[in-house]
Amino acid sequence: MKKVFWIFIVLLGFFTLFVIYPLSSDARPIKVGIIDCYSGPATTFTYDVRDAFKIAVDEVNAKGGVLGKKLEFTTRDTKCKVDLGIS
Repeated sequence: MKKVFWIFIVLLGFFTLFVIYPLSSDARPIKVGIIDCYSGPATTFTYDVRDAFKIAVDEVNAKGGVLGKKLEFTTRDTKCKVDLGIS
């Protein structure tokens, strides 16, 4: 009787682990981004960096994302001001 009980517990654990857990996984994208100076005096390379970052995100998403989740790219402009970059 004990053997049947433990087999039942192990099978229930496998069922929970492999069937129920993937159904409840979160499908939200992973947000990644950069904060850089897109306006102001120091904008020489910022657009190149942003475009390269977008290409990298697109390549990762084309290969299935990270752990099955897509990456979502975002960017913010600091206007070359330290207080905006910190906040």
